[in-house]
Formats: sequence, C-alpha cells, structure tokens
Amino acid sequence: MTLCRQLLVILWSFLTMVSAALASVADAASESPVYLSFSAVDAEIVRGQPVSLSWAATGADRCIASGGWSGEQALAGSLLTKTLSESTTFALTCNNMSSTITRKVRVALKEPVAPLGDVPEDVAAELPTITFRAEQESIRYGESVRLFWATTATADCRATGDWRGPQPSGGELWVGPLHSAASFILSCSGPGGATTAQVDVTVMGQISLAWTLPQSNMPAAAGAHYRIHYGKRSGHYIGHVDVVAGLSAYRLVLPAGEYYVAMSALSANDWQSELSREVRLPACGATC
Repeated sequence: MTLCRQLLVILWSFLTMVSAALASVADAASESPVYLSFSAVDAEIVRGQPVSLSWAATGADRCIASGGWSGEQALAGSLLTKTLSESTTFALTCNNMSSTITRKVRVALKEPVAPLGDVPEDVAAELPTITFRAEQESIRYGESVRLFWATTATADCRATGDWRGPQPSGGELWVGPLHSAASFILSCSGPGGATTAQVDVTVMGQISLAWTLPQSNMPAAAGAHYRIHYGKRSGHYIGHVDVVAGLSAYRLVLPAGEYYVAMSALSANDWQSELSREVRLPACGATC
C-alpha cells in the first residue's frame, strides 16, 4: 500500500510540473509583444505634394491604417500617399491576440518661399521649371532606364514614385532593373514657387507560345490564320493578334504582367472556331 501511495505522489508531482510548464508556455505565447516601426520619408513637404510612408511590424497578425490614410495594410511595406493640402497625421495600429501597438507620423506642410501673390511683377521671383525625360519610354523586362533632368530657379528637389530621396538641380541617373511599369516623379521648389514633373516608363515582356491545331476545330474552309486572344482577367480579352496559318509558335510582346491567353482558328471567309483551352502566363523576360 505504501508503494502505491509513493507512486501516486510521484505521478501527481510529475503532472503538476507538466501543467505548470504548459501554462508557462501558453502565458508566454499569449503575451507575445508586437513591435512596429513607422516613418515618413519627409517630415515636412511643400503643399500639394505626396509623401512616402514605410513601415514594418513584427509579431503582429494584422495592421490597420487611420488618420490621413485608411484600410488594412500589409505587415510591412511602403506607400506613396495622395497629395496633401494640409498638415496630416498618419496612424498605424498593429495587433495580435494579446498585444496592440499604435504609431503615428505627422507630416507638416510648408508654403513655397516668397509666393508670387500680390508681389509686384517687376520684383516677383522667377517661377521654377523642370525638364524631365527618360532616354526610352519603353524598355524590355529586366532592363534599366536612364533619366535626365534639368531645372531653373530651384533650391530643393525631391524624387518620389519609383525612385526616392533628394536630387540635385540637374543630372542623369540609371534606374533599374525594372520588372513592371514605373512612374518617376520629381518635385522642386524655389523662391518663386514649386513644380512637379513625371515620367512614365513602360516595361515590355514576352510570352512564348507553341501549339498544335486539332483538326476537329478547323473551320470547314481551309484555315486562313490563327487568332491569339489575351486579357488581364479570365474570359475577358482586351486584344488579339492574328498570325498566318502554318505557324506553330509565336512570341507575344505585351506590357509586363500576368495574362490569360486563348486561341481560335479563322477560315478565309472569317468563320471562327471555338476558343482553345485558356492558359495563364506571365509576360516577362526570357528566363522568368
């Protein structure tokens, strides 16, 4: 009897230790903290310009934006806001089952130095100007593009969009490699006001297609050509390319992105067959 009692005491002690350990693990899990960094590239910008926000959360399940922006956000990322007409506070709240943290960023606005207003014309400051261009407005997937710019009557220039940071009043810069369409924004201010210029660059990808035409799908008349249909949504085709009969492969060149593609055959009198099976393919580089 004494031996049984000793065994029960040992078993009870073991179960108590296991229970305490599990409780400790559960408490540690339930008290997992959330860490959040949240910042704006510029704490002060010229009225009418956007600002770039960036953030990163650790240990969070979700993040919600409020204040000058809204909606659920990724746990880490960056975003270019809409243009601001007043000083704005942006807030981001991230949480998990047991912990919540909120960070706020306030972006102040400044007026252009010496706005023209009622200043007499003979003493008015010169309006700033920007000449901004890309060496190529369309490039291939994975290539870089060279930007050129020159300004007059400017004291401060900032890059936003798909490039970032302060820039000199004139220069050139290679940007890339690019894998999707890009927008480069240059905002400059000076004693006479502020101005903005934007350059958009299209990135072209390719889709390599190869096919075997089933005889059962051929029109009654001899096939005159094939038609390749493409679109950004399944079953919704925004364009097509006709290729001559006899080909069994074709390279489709389109702006970089994902496309839904299907084919049909057309006879000499434009009788069209049913569409082939649809496929989803990326328009990108040769090795994507």
